[in-house]
Amino acid sequence: MGGKGRFRPARRQGMPRGLVRIGRTLFPGREADAFPGAPCTAESLLYPFDWAARTDGDIAPGIISLIRAAVPSCSAAVRRDIAQWPFFRTFLEGRARIARLLTLMHEAELLGVVLPEFEPLTCFAHFDYVHEYTVDSHVLLALWEFEDIERDPDSRFHPLAVQMKSRAAFRLAALLHDCAKPLDGDHSVIGAQMARSACGRFGFSEEEADFVEFLVREHLILSVAVRHRDMADA
Repeated sequence: MGGKGRFRPARRQGMPRGLVRIGRTLFPGREADAFPGAPCTAESLLYPFDWAARTDGDIAPGIISLIRAAVPSCSAAVRRDIAQWPFFRTFLEGRARIARLLTLMHEAELLGVVLPEFEPLTCFAHFDYVHEYTVDSHVLLALWEFEDIERDPDSRFHPLAVQMKSRAAFRLAALLHDCAKPLDGDHSVIGAQMARSACGRFGFSEEEADFVEFLVREHLILSVAVRHRDMADA
């Protein structure tokens, strides 16, 4: 697609055949019974999310269903391509309701392919009084909360959110802060190493990688604060 946006269209493929844009929403074509580009490619599976991030558009539920049906048949080579999506860092830096798109990506069973570190968190349960949700839901809700804070000038955390140098680094840290929960050992230390490796895969700068590693390694400080301090006491 042409048009203005944060990305340079010349570096991306055009809209795959079988997708139709109506207004600000992307729909499957009338005759689509499998995902466009079958056998599926990384570009065709990721295109709707890339497009929605660039345009602040919406993705119709039918596309999510088609992607979810296509993902299990992806070859190992396609999965490797998806896990090295060259635009993922730029996608995470966006302002256009990225938490919503990551949630849809997870519903399409694609987020765990982009981030294999995230996949084991799907439906993984905490067993403590602090966490009410499975780990995958907990992580995505944290990203929704971040965007709520960013939009709310009355939030006491709003100045921190809007002054953040790299939304992409913060969002990646949020996505992966519990990535080592299913493993044995200190999940904050192991997770920090896994998150730094993901930074290298997606082309984050050294400064951003340091920030991601720090946030994941030290995120339990927040848990201690919630349990032992009065959070209403500014």
